[in-house]
Amino acid sequence: MIYTIDIAFKEPSGFELDKNYIKNIADQFGCFHYYITHEYNITKGKRNTEISCIMTLLFYEDNLNGMISFIKAIKNTKDVYIESIYTDKILYASLKYKKTLIKRNLTKFNYSDNEQIIIDLMIK
Repeated sequence: MIYTIDIAFKEPSGFELDKNYIKNIADQFGCFHYYITHEYNITKGKRNTEISCIMTLLFYEDNLNGMISFIKAIKNTKDVYIESIYTDKILYASLKYKKTLIKRNLTKFNYSDNEQIIIDLMIK
């Protein structure tokens, strides 16, 4: 199983510094792959387009401790936030991310012990 973490950047102006900082932390805690995407959110009837930079990081299940350490480090980072954590199920979704989802009942999943550890960590 692979855990996926999506990190969103609050300010595009410091993107390069934040990106490099996150890459270093990800490497330190055993992330095996990461990539960056840009999302364009166009609101109907408005002229403004919101551009979001999302960094997606992948961790193997057998590196759960490394991933937990990574999450703790990111939660203490000023200009980024964790948008979502998922496997084949959503384990965590930020309020902003939840607003973009089609309404679903996320509580129907049966979570493993490792998945519950991650859920509990994000609730704190």
